[in-house]
Amino acid sequence: MIEEEIHECRIVIVDGVGRQVVTVIEVLSPTSKIVGSRGRASNEAKRQDVLQSPAHLVEIDLLRDGEPIYTGERFPPHEYLVHVSQRGQPPKGILWPILVCQRLPVIKIPLLPIDADAELDLGDILNYAYDRAGYDLIVDYHHLPPRIPLSPPTDRWVSEWLADHLSK
Repeated sequence: MIEEEIHECRIVIVDGVGRQVVTVIEVLSPTSKIVGSRGRASNEAKRQDVLQSPAHLVEIDLLRDGEPIYTGERFPPHEYLVHVSQRGQPPKGILWPILVCQRLPVIKIPLLPIDADAELDLGDILNYAYDRAGYDLIVDYHHLPPRIPLSPPTDRWVSEWLADHLSK
């Protein structure tokens, strides 16, 4: 059996002068949310490497499927999660639980102490990617229920949102 090498994409912000890694932004992939998978083990090892380094860590989980990477934590109900851990903070950092019905947040990306945080508008980025990919031309939202069932309140909100936006 030939095992495929796992390549997880990430964004690494590097100091242009000192060439040191300042911030690592990780967008979780489906393999990082499968318990016992090589992808999850790889993701956990990379997370520990960054948390033990002088770099900041930003993790973005926009996947409703799979086992959350922060298990055992007590959060309000959520479908998505963003984690920002600044160097020198406790490993948990700041966690944003997000519902489908909420606009994705603008998150602050920590940089060097002499620089202001950069703002990353996740909602704008998602909308841009959705429009560029033409998903509205591919996905029939009238007849396609989500593969991962929504909670009853979220399902009601999505139905109302689609009725309002698809009728225009």
